[in-house]
Amino acid sequence: MRVFIDSRKCRLSGECVKVCPEKAISAKGGTAVIDDEKCDLDGICIPACPKGAIRYIEKGIGKAIKKEEHVMKKKYICSTCGAAAASKGHLCTPVISNKAFSCEYCGAVVGDPRHVCKPKMEKLSYVCEGCGRVAVKKSEVCKPKKI
Repeated sequence: MRVFIDSRKCRLSGECVKVCPEKAISAKGGTAVIDDEKCDLDGICIPACPKGAIRYIEKGIGKAIKKEEHVMKKKYICSTCGAAAASKGHLCTPVISNKAFSCEYCGAVVGDPRHVCKPKMEKLSYVCEGCGRVAVKKSEVCKPKKI
């Protein structure tokens, strides 16, 4: 099993490079490439690609597989989405749901877990040194650094 970037679809947006906590993705020859030695197979880069150029494949035969079929040890729980993840660098991309909740910063009732409001922006205090994500709470990032 490995993560594969289809060079025919890749447009070098750089989004996959930004989200990879292992720094396993780089640009070479006009496309992004993955260093299989560094890649921990967490799949964070897959939804980050705006062109859908990244997917899991079986090693050796190049057959695409679904993420659900990818079996790995998931030993961390994401503090944002609650999902089990393979690494502390998990960057969830929660989907908009019909389950509304009240924003703890502005009080608005929203359905998007990625909701960002001015009061929350003013409270951002940490940046992850591994993935670059910003957060209000130290526990929301894997390698917190005070901003």
